[in-house]
Amino acid sequence: MDLEHRPFRLLECIDDTLDLFALRAGEKRIGIRCQLDESTPHIIVGDQVRLRQVLSNLISNAVKF
Repeated sequence: MDLEHRPFRLLECIDDTLDLFALRAGEKRIGIRCQLDESTPHIIVGDQVRLRQVLSNLISNAVKF
């Protein structure tokens, strides 16, 4: 597996992923929010697509169960 090494905005990636599950979570009366430590960098270098996949799996499972 080849991973990308590109800069991207971490919070934007997280927010976009959370938006995908907002409706389903709302139907179950579950609130979704993101809280990052102040020291978390705004821009990181990595594979945004893979991070989004991991976040999607984790959030999906959290909403489901």
